[in-house]
Amino acid sequence: MRCKNCGADYPIRELRCPYCGKANPKGLFQKLQREQAETDYQRATATVKQLRCQMANRIMNRILLAEVALIILIVGGAFIYSFAAYYIHEAKINANSASIQAHMEELYTQGRFDELDYYMDRNHLRSSAYSEYFDATMIQFYYNQFNEERINYLTKREELPPYTARSLVSNMNHLLSHCISDYADLTERNQKLADAACREVEVFASVILGFDDSQIDLLKQSWLTSETTDQLADLIMQECVNNGT
Repeated sequence: MRCKNCGADYPIRELRCPYCGKANPKGLFQKLQREQAETDYQRATATVKQLRCQMANRIMNRILLAEVALIILIVGGAFIYSFAAYYIHEAKINANSASIQAHMEELYTQGRFDELDYYMDRNHLRSSAYSEYFDATMIQFYYNQFNEERINYLTKREELPPYTARSLVSNMNHLLSHCISDYADLTERNQKLADAACREVEVFASVILGFDDSQIDLLKQSWLTSETTDQLADLIMQECVNNGT
């Protein structure tokens, strides 16, 4: 454009004439337009960002609500399933109680306690209604544990690990203390089973381990302290040393 003051030519975007310094209204006007456009652009960009954030928050809130609803649905479904499964199981047990009782009685009278334990566990029959059978399996369990440790003692006296001696003391204590039943006192039949096991334990403790009456009385306590267990286990280990020499 041509300067009205000095007549020089210069670009219209210049704010002043580079020759005489006269202000260029058109250049100033273009600058204002550019600044306004930049301001409008920044406002539009900020608005878009805000809208995007709002949209993202809405989406995240909906996803969160969906996840919460899904968790509630899963937990509720699991609860309903467990509730229904329990009552269906109870209904089956009640419907077949006679045959279940007969089968457990057969296993009991034949002394097949390991099979009885497996049958009760598989069919979820460990309840007070069948406490006699459950107690019988527990007596047999502790007797089997005692018998296993007894064999270990007799076959590995010179190399008997201390933990085996402690386990032997613990299993003898379970049987001699009659801490077996989870429901009530032992029935007459189960008492006979327990007494037979206890006789074996007492004979083994006195004849093989060399325990005296006071030490056997300790094994009959309902609760053995760790210190007492260690003392009796040390006696067993000492007996092993004496037998080895």
